Amino acid sequence: MDPNLTDEQGEPCKCGLVFDDVEYTVVYPHSYIPTREEKEAIVKRLGEQIKMSERLRWQSIEEVADELIRQEKIWGEQNHSDYYWLTILIEEVGEAAMAILAPEHNANPRATGEHHDHDFRKEVIQIAAVAINWAEAIKRRELNAESG
Repeated sequence: MDPNLTDEQGEPCKCGLVFDDVEYTVVYPHSYIPTREEKEAIVKRLGEQIKMSERLRWQSIEEVADELIRQEKIWGEQNHSDYYWLTILIEEVGEAAMAILAPEHNANPRATGEHHDHDFRKEVIQIAAVAINWAEAIKRRELNAESG
C-alpha cells in the first residue's frame, strides 16, 4: 500500500461513509483528516456517481434486452456449436472495431469520415447480446444432457 495512505503503524488512514445503507471506505493521506463538511461533500459526490452509474447500467441492460428480443425475432432460438458462436461473436467484435477504425483509417467504404460513439456503442450492445445468447445455448445444452 502507498506509504502516504498509511499511518505510522502501516494501517490505512480511512473513514467510513454510509450512502443508501451501503458503507464505503475512503482512504486519505495520513497527513490529512477530512472535516465533517468534507466527508458530507464526499458522500454527496459518491451518491451522485453511484446514481449515475446505476442509471447507465440499467439503461445498458435494457438495451441489451431489446437487442436479445430483436435477434430472437430474426433468428429464433439459436443452438449453434461453440465454434459457430465464437465466429458470430468475433464477427460482432470486428464490426465494433470497424466502427472505431474505419473513419480514421478509411477501412470501411461506408465510413462517413468521423467516428460515431453511437455506432460503436450499438455494436458493443450487440456483442453483449450475442454473448448472452451463447451462454443461454450452453445452458440449454447442459439441461438437455441432464434430462436425456
